[in-house]
Amino acid sequence: MQPLPFHLRLHIIYKKEIREQEGYRSVWTGLTTLT
Repeated sequence: MQPLPFHLRLHIIYKKEIREQEGYRSVWTGLTTLT
């Protein structure tokens, strides 16, 4: 199996990071609205 091109791999990592950050942000806002 051929490894992904660098820019594509970077793009996937970037999207994953953004999704995780969004999740953290929503959890954080949920926690702050509770208190």
